[in-house]
Amino acid sequence: MSNRVSLEDRTLATTVIIIRHGQSTYNLEGRIQGQCDKSVLTDRGIADARKVGEALKGVTFDAVYCSPLQRAHQTAREICATIDVDIAPQPLDLIKEIDLPLWEEMLRSEVIAAYPQEYHAWKEHPEQFSMTVTAENGETIERFPVLELFDRAKQFWTDTLAKHDGKTIAIVAHNGINRSLIATALKISPRYYQSIQQSNCCINVLKFSGGLTDTVQLESLNQLAHLGNPFPTYRKPHHGPRIFLVRHGETQWNRESRFQGQIDIPLNENGQAQGRKAAEFLKDVKLDLR
Repeated sequence: MSNRVSLEDRTLATTVIIIRHGQSTYNLEGRIQGQCDKSVLTDRGIADARKVGEALKGVTFDAVYCSPLQRAHQTAREICATIDVDIAPQPLDLIKEIDLPLWEEMLRSEVIAAYPQEYHAWKEHPEQFSMTVTAENGETIERFPVLELFDRAKQFWTDTLAKHDGKTIAIVAHNGINRSLIATALKISPRYYQSIQQSNCCINVLKFSGGLTDTVQLESLNQLAHLGNPFPTYRKPHHGPRIFLVRHGETQWNRESRFQGQIDIPLNENGQAQGRKAAEFLKDVKLDLR
């Protein structure tokens, strides 16, 4: 399968390509990053960012937005340099990572040991997850980081979509804000925040028919083929079955834009070729067909 991202041309459709930053030093160490800006790209992170640029060559961008945190900003610069486009990434505070002030710079294992109840809520009930912090004036405030992040994501869409109607834009940001951008676009509740995986330098593609209240189509999620990885690895402690959903290849009725329903239309030559490509892509995957 080609590593290039295929974008179907649709009239008046706004295409948004969402990318997570490359591997960072804190990713490698297993530290919580949040809005801490001490974490920078590793050599692998830089190399993978360039691979994203290679995959996106040929795509015409109206704008490239990025988080101002250096791991995302650096990823965006590497992507733009590889594509060789005359567009400078525009840093926006709205697409900074989730704010986790009590956990930033801690190892994940340290967070689990020091905040077991809060960490459980973070994983199992993210819409209820809260942190009690002390403001500069000494006032104690209960904050809800995931809900705050969803509000920022909605504000980004409200501020941005109308500026680029019918165009293509890129967003280079972080695990948490990417999840929230995708979830708010598809009207997914914060309850399912942890259900969306975002690997380093993954590519996601959304198509908007208008604004945030109009139809939005997810065309690609957590795509990694451009990095040489056909599928993401499991995120600990996830386990259980992995299910692959494969749509059939093209039929002549697909080509003619005719509704098929349960009518048994055979594949055309292109559909047969597509089926062979899918088989090639999956050939090294061990499938349990019992």
